Amino acid sequence: MLYKQAKSRSTRQNQIKSAGLAELIRAFLFDFNEVIVDLARFIKHKNSELGFHIIIPEEISLRASRRGHYA
Repeated sequence: MLYKQAKSRSTRQNQIKSAGLAELIRAFLFDFNEVIVDLARFIKHKNSELGFHIIIPEEISLRASRRGHYA
């Protein structure tokens, strides 16, 4: 009986840790996406200053991540 209770408690703790880890990964990926979008904007701006015109679909992934769609 005590073994089952301890195992159940351990399973619950692992589930909580897994959920927390998943949320941390999700937040990290969102922040990383923001950095990539900012970098793309910077490169696009610098290229246009030099006379290059590059089309970067920078807003697509940002909009998707804000809606909660993670690829």
